[in-house]
Amino acid sequence: MLSLRNLYQVRQFGSSNRIFQASTFRILPSSAETIRVRAQHSLQGHSDKSKIISTPLWNATQRYRINSSSLVHLLSNQKIINNVLYLLDPRLRKNYLSAHFTYWLSRYSTFSAGSVERYFQGEFTLTDICNDFIRFCFKQGISLDNNKTLNSFTEHNQLSDNAVKNELLKIMPKKHINLLGFGLDEGFYEKSLAQFLLKKGIAKTVKIYGFDPYALRSADIEYLTSSQLNRNDSAMFDLVTSRWALHHVEHQQRWADLITCITHCNPGATVLAVEHGFLNEGYSILDKRLYYLLNATFDIIANIGLRPRYFTDSAPNIGVNFCIQYLTQEDFSIFRKSIPFPTSETTYEIGPAFPNQTIYCLRIVN
Repeated sequence: MLSLRNLYQVRQFGSSNRIFQASTFRILPSSAETIRVRAQHSLQGHSDKSKIISTPLWNATQRYRINSSSLVHLLSNQKIINNVLYLLDPRLRKNYLSAHFTYWLSRYSTFSAGSVERYFQGEFTLTDICNDFIRFCFKQGISLDNNKTLNSFTEHNQLSDNAVKNELLKIMPKKHINLLGFGLDEGFYEKSLAQFLLKKGIAKTVKIYGFDPYALRSADIEYLTSSQLNRNDSAMFDLVTSRWALHHVEHQQRWADLITCITHCNPGATVLAVEHGFLNEGYSILDKRLYYLLNATFDIIANIGLRPRYFTDSAPNIGVNFCIQYLTQEDFSIFRKSIPFPTSETTYEIGPAFPNQTIYCLRIVN
């Protein structure tokens, strides 16, 4: 899990000279209430590269007087953000999306330091800072390659894909399966799951439906509206999927639409959601605000690379319709209690640590 303590643990590996450097950031409060970062250790010829000299900062805000100014100072340094991410997942060193994310976040934190600090102080909401970040990026002429952005998710998505497919293998084989994608856009992911179901003999035929008011529609998917779902003669579903979609639906609509989909499920149906992970208890307020800011700004850069029209369609009010409201364990509890028939559920996290992923699987009891 990415938190404040990760900002001060950096490791660098030498190449030809086999020098291993383990650096720990030491927090030194100053009168300006900013921090200075110093590399404290350099180990040459160290044979055990798994041994990292670091200082866990579980309570960094209290022990080291980390405050909003300190965090803004850190986030304005792209090298520091990169080192944090590389510590969590070394594969990000060559990741196209990660490089653009850290560039734009550090640039924004430099030019809009006051806004970032007001967010950490609680004067700006996550929505406020996200909208400001979106406007900044487009004003500065941001442009990402769609294919390179999509390929940046290959290894990351493989982890959640494997978990989802393991859940699909638990479905009792049947002649036909109706699959509904919630927030599926063109439905590439749902089509891959349909092929998996056919290949594994879980179904002989699969029909894909979609619920997504903002989708770029695919001709071989039947898209449904809320009014169509509410009709008694609406299709019945055996599998409902939602990947990285629920946190983009406003709270007042999120559960109503999804529950409507699930009330049209057959007995024994499976509901699978891939979402961001949850913060456990014990994190400081700054930890939580940092966690959500990093996830949200990464989310924004990814969406700019994949579907910039989500932001530009509302021009001149760029990004005004873009919503990010992350889920909590309590959200899923409310959701489960709103379903009018017996269910079983399981929730578990999978890596990497950023962006971390949660698998939520709910099954309709026969």
